[in-house]
Amino acid sequence: MGTPELISPRSPRVAAARRLARRNFRGKERRFIAEGPQA
Repeated sequence: MGTPELISPRSPRVAAARRLARRNFRGKERRFIAEGPQA
């Protein structure tokens, strides 16, 4: 079926992505977000 739409800004996936904007969270989780057409 594919990836579900992210309708609510309070969904767990959206909230986790927003937390990745903070450097200390990225370091602790060892994750990052790649955005844009070259991602």
